[in-house]
Amino acid sequence: MILLDGKKLAQEQKEVLTAEIAKRVSIPHLAIIQIGNDAASDVYVARKATFGKAIGAEVTVLKLPEETTNEEAVLKINALNNDRSVHGIIIQLPVPAHINKELVVNTIDQTKDVDGLTAINMWKLMDDKTGIVTATARGTVALLKAHSIDLEGAHVVIVGDSLLVGKSLAMHLLNQNATVTVCHDKTKDLASLTKQADILVVAVGKPNLISHFHVVPGQVVIDIGITRNADGTVVGDVDFEAVKDIVAAITPVPGGVGPITVVSLFENLLEVTE
Repeated sequence: MILLDGKKLAQEQKEVLTAEIAKRVSIPHLAIIQIGNDAASDVYVARKATFGKAIGAEVTVLKLPEETTNEEAVLKINALNNDRSVHGIIIQLPVPAHINKELVVNTIDQTKDVDGLTAINMWKLMDDKTGIVTATARGTVALLKAHSIDLEGAHVVIVGDSLLVGKSLAMHLLNQNATVTVCHDKTKDLASLTKQADILVVAVGKPNLISHFHVVPGQVVIDIGITRNADGTVVGDVDFEAVKDIVAAITPVPGGVGPITVVSLFENLLEVTE
């Protein structure tokens, strides 16, 4: 069994990014907008800010209060759109229930949309044109390619149909000439589909959803799900111990897709800065 180590790849790419930024006259500048108080978001935002500063990028975190209105959020985003010193903008998700997520995300200038979530960038991804790929999708494909796992013609089964991961990853994989099946909570007989996969990707957020009943020898398993238990331990959607001696390759949780996703965000930032 091969362990698909995202930490190792992230460290290698971190050095590449640091060297690239050091050569730049214009320092890439990322603005992160966080609306409201969400403990998990605090952690993710801090991680992105720390990584960005470590590679020499400029990162500005704008934390807006819980009671921020849609109009106030749009005004803040438009100010950043018009600020030539800011190259990339992301809205940290989730946002409070009263905020119109589609409205605020699509207010971002498509050329500064480093999360790749605006409707225009999603359309470009679907239409197989040059566009900004979501960081998770880009990171997943980068991790597979770094381990010489061929995507062309491969059958990839994705469990989870969120826009941020499942749907965007499906489009990105189709553009790599993979054959893609997307499953969700209404899928019947999930195991019959997951066993057909050459590459199985799971991104649901349900601990140990995938067991030895769902896999067969020779598969590559990418576990994007992450859940923190009451005791502080972190687990994925795949029962690692139950499947690790069956499959050919698998990502650990933590240390798999997560680290390379942050790298991919800043790779997107460098591209839009150009």
